[in-house]
Amino acid sequence: MKRVFLAAIIASVMGCTSSQVQTSESSPLGVAELNSQKDCCTALNKISYEPIIKSGDLTAVIDTNSQKVGLVSGVTYVKGYQLPAFEGEANLEVISLVGNQVFIPSILVLDSEYKALDVLSSDDLRYQNSGIMYSTHYVMEKTISQKYPNGKSPRYIVVFTTDEDLANSTLIKPSSDSAIRSGSVEANLAANTEWKIPHAAIGTVELELDYNGPAIRQESDQQQQQREAALATVVAAEQQSTMEQEFVELFDDKIRAAVRAGEFDRALDIMKQAEKQGSPTARETFVEAMKNFEG
Repeated sequence: MKRVFLAAIIASVMGCTSSQVQTSESSPLGVAELNSQKDCCTALNKISYEPIIKSGDLTAVIDTNSQKVGLVSGVTYVKGYQLPAFEGEANLEVISLVGNQVFIPSILVLDSEYKALDVLSSDDLRYQNSGIMYSTHYVMEKTISQKYPNGKSPRYIVVFTTDEDLANSTLIKPSSDSAIRSGSVEANLAANTEWKIPHAAIGTVELELDYNGPAIRQESDQQQQQREAALATVVAAEQQSTMEQEFVELFDDKIRAAVRAGEFDRALDIMKQAEKQGSPTARETFVEAMKNFEG
């Protein structure tokens, strides 16, 4: 990532900031093309997903030739990747440079059936001021679990932006004194003017994907609620991932067995655990098992 990031910085100093991706026929921000009905819209399962074959750096170029997808959060140009099989967790770093415009990325995580498991939203981005050795940018560092609580594994990621982010702009914050003294044009502009950078529908996003960590995602009730609430702002309920049938049946069998053994508290705990992980039948199974119990 450092190699790619440094190359992008050099390009921006030479006047071709990597966050500006456009054709001679496109508007600078790509908004007019995005709002047109041309080529709209592609379903999540019809995106051209680029396979990731090894750990390392990726460059997601999103321009007016990219596929459009309609989400709850708005119509957006996207870049899709097919994840490799991995153990544990994949560490994902996302960087978007701030030039004359900036693409504000979010990452949608999908299972093998193109159902949404998770969203890494722009709320997870950190703004980083320019310094002597680096340009102003947004950065996100997150983990993608090998298996989620509903038993599903991530298979695809989609880089996109939202209507809300597209409607906003970035106010460039004053840089460090050392950056200003270095003669950086960007640093001096930020220090002496209220410099607002428009958010674009197109841009280049640098990603780095590395694998490590424990195999199963663990989350509290609050974390689960936050993840599900974030997903609801991006995709419709029918596009969200649900528990695999084999896991549903496994929990149901455990509930019935606990009730037959007279272990009602244990059966109730299993039911709650199953519901937390997305089972649609656990409560009904528990109620029916209790009705049929013959002590």
